Amino acid sequence: MYTLKGVIFSLRDTLVVKGSIDPVLMDETIKLLKFLANRNVTPVIVSNSSWIETASKREIPDILSEVVGHKIPYYRGGRDMPMKQFAGAMDHVLKTQNCGRRRRSISVRRRRT
Repeated sequence: MYTLKGVIFSLRDTLVVKGSIDPVLMDETIKLLKFLANRNVTPVIVSNSSWIETASKREIPDILSEVVGHKIPYYRGGRDMPMKQFAGAMDHVLKTQNCGRRRRSISVRRRRT
């Protein structure tokens, strides 16, 4: 039986759509991040770009970490890991987070409406 150790979230077209944050989606995401953290499942954020909230000039992963109440690891392609589109990117994140080799991967994308 497998145990879920971590969940990898992307920002583009999932948490940030067309350059804007959907407040309802963000509230639900925060609930999910807190739920995962309370069950010892590590949420991780990956992106190929730096995502800055305009008003505060802070990176969105830092804002999420503050709201959730613990530091959410943030990997940026070309800085902390290979770019996301390259095969080694997610393996790098998994190894860095001590999750071992990837056994099963599920990709969920928000449907465009």
